[in-house]
Amino acid sequence: MAKKNKKIIKIPLEIIEMDGDGYHLLVQCKINKLKNCNLVIDTGASKTVFDKSTLFDSVEILENDEELKSAGINADFMESYFCNIKSFTIMDFKVKNFQSVLIDLSNINELYQNTINKRLTGLIGGDFLMEYNAVIDYKKKTLKLCY
Repeated sequence: MAKKNKKIIKIPLEIIEMDGDGYHLLVQCKINKLKNCNLVIDTGASKTVFDKSTLFDSVEILENDEELKSAGINADFMESYFCNIKSFTIMDFKVKNFQSVLIDLSNINELYQNTINKRLTGLIGGDFLMEYNAVIDYKKKTLKLCY
């Protein structure tokens, strides 16, 4: 059986120092028709999530009859919604019908707005990073995806 040729794309990262709280990795993307969306690469998050207030009206909610709960880093539970994002694009890398979760990122957005004057649309988690064999190169400030 022949091996499929894998495509590799290198995506530039913006590395932000957060007031002595470590470094955060940002990428810009397009979600459906929304351009210049900022995402944090969160290697500690198991699932990729997006901001409910930004995307709720522009994605397909897959389950809204049941209340879903997600555990945050502080062990509190927050309301969340499974959703389908028709088009998710980082540079030339495009994913169609990306299944994800919407949560309230207002607390995180307040921190980012006050610290670096940017709003986050979401967090790229381990599910995405594993699926696309992600490699982060801090020296070159790139995220390499292999698909």
